[in-house]
Amino acid sequence: NDCYVEHIDALMIGEAAMHLGAGRATKKDTIDYGVGVVLHKKVGDLVSKGDCIASIYANEKGIEIASKMVMDAYTMSKSNIQNREVILKVVR
Repeated sequence: NDCYVEHIDALMIGEAAMHLGAGRATKKDTIDYGVGVVLHKKVGDLVSKGDCIASIYANEKGIEIASKMVMDAYTMSKSNIQNREVILKVVR
């Protein structure tokens, strides 16, 4: 059944990318520029069975845990979610 993306935990997405090697936990860690996460469904988007919500680019490190974290980062709802404004206020 169809549902809507209600919330995405950005911290969890970032941590998933870090498990793939896209970030550093310490200064000595190296960054793998060939890995990462691309979100295809954003808050308010309709999701149907079989839709791709995200793509994970990985080498050999952390794919299982990153996949689970990306799935867990998404909260879905049966109700249509209103998109929030990206820019809430302009301060001049």
